[in-house]
Amino acid sequence: MNLDRIILHLWSIIQTQNFQYSKVLLAQAIHETGDFTSPLWRDLKNPWGMAMPRVRLTTAKPGRMAEGHIKAAYNSIWSAVKDRLLLDQYNGIVFNNPLQYMAEVVSRGYAVDPLYLTKWQRVYDSI
Repeated sequence: MNLDRIILHLWSIIQTQNFQYSKVLLAQAIHETGDFTSPLWRDLKNPWGMAMPRVRLTTAKPGRMAEGHIKAAYNSIWSAVKDRLLLDQYNGIVFNNPLQYMAEVVSRGYAVDPLYLTKWQRVYDSI
């Protein structure tokens, strides 16, 4: 599947989930996967690099060890999108606007890169 088709497919799934923040999530997926080229994306259908949850409800199954964590694996993009919604619900993250949402996700320890928010915003602005 080429990159344009992947993006279109992911965008349509996010839209059908009624995410107000679909562009923000798409931007994060593009950033996390290196334009949908990462092994986590290719092998585990994991568009956000999410670790396997230990406590919260999830649609994931255990994938493989990466970055010191067992990464989440999904049967489909649809399953990954649903799991992202479950993560936000579990963390009590509510979307008010793109910058607020991105900052809140980063403040919850989603990423260790100190430039993560800037990089995510850059991708968001380019879409």
